[in-house]
Amino acid sequence: MAAASAAFNGIVVETLGDHNYENWSVLVKNYLTGQGLWDVVSASAMEIEDEDWRKKNAKALHAIQLSCGSSALARINKCMTAQDAWNQLSLSFSSYSGVDRDIELGIIDDIVRGNDNVEQLRRHVRAGNWEAAKSCIDKEPDVVFSVCSVGRTILHVAAIAGKNEIVEELVNLVNEKETLLKMQDTFGYTALALAAKLTDSSRMAKCMAENCKDLLTMKTIDNEIPLLLASANGHENITRYLYSETHWDDLPEEEVIRYGALLLTRCINAEIFDVALKLLLRKDPIIPITNESQDLRPLYVLAQMPSVFPSVRRERLMAMPFHRKF
Repeated sequence: MAAASAAFNGIVVETLGDHNYENWSVLVKNYLTGQGLWDVVSASAMEIEDEDWRKKNAKALHAIQLSCGSSALARINKCMTAQDAWNQLSLSFSSYSGVDRDIELGIIDDIVRGNDNVEQLRRHVRAGNWEAAKSCIDKEPDVVFSVCSVGRTILHVAAIAGKNEIVEELVNLVNEKETLLKMQDTFGYTALALAAKLTDSSRMAKCMAENCKDLLTMKTIDNEIPLLLASANGHENITRYLYSETHWDDLPEEEVIRYGALLLTRCINAEIFDVALKLLLRKDPIIPITNESQDLRPLYVLAQMPSVFPSVRRERLMAMPFHRKF
């Protein structure tokens, strides 16, 4: 019934299940963008909670809920914002998951079960209640370094929830800032990496990167750095910020070339053309625009996007020499 309803409303082909998140997320994001609702899913929109924002949030949240199957809906039925629902579903169903979903989200884990203070702290952070969260930290200062069963700290939780102010408060609160910021979960994600993957908050990224530049080139177990994660998810603001701050000289030349080609491909795909242009203008080393690897074919990606060439017919674009080279 839910599948038929969502399809009838033109949102998705099928409701979200265990094996279709990638296609589902593209369709829902396109729908929300077309309806002028995608901004309430971004972190920056969370700071503006006026009447217009509440109406847009309700519409976006309803569209997301309507596009979910029963098991997916059960995971977000307590979410009050579209952003929180989107992030929870991303962590639950994206290919990056791979472990028990409740545990990965930090909802169920051994530390939370054995420590009421940690459980309360996480609940307050997700709700955006800093005063209550601070009272938990005051009782047990080292709680900020506690991790759940997949290695996530309270800073990870704040980043996942898109809570800019709480991230800033946590970073400013601790003396061992680099220690906290460099803590990685089981998948190699720092809080900055999660912020890059799940939000478009350059404010959050700036807070963390300014206190620990090493974060910019720290890799996940899949060899992704924050800049690549941001561009892969089409987060324009945070991609621009991370590109301006990432020191390419800190990486071996072969990694710069591969990362550059991958970033160029993702920026073109996400239509972040200003960053793509800067990459093309690099001279040391030069970023290749052709590559044998399937995921490193920037010009091929561009050739598949005739909508960015309104004055060029698709047939003519596909016949261009650079397209035939692949």
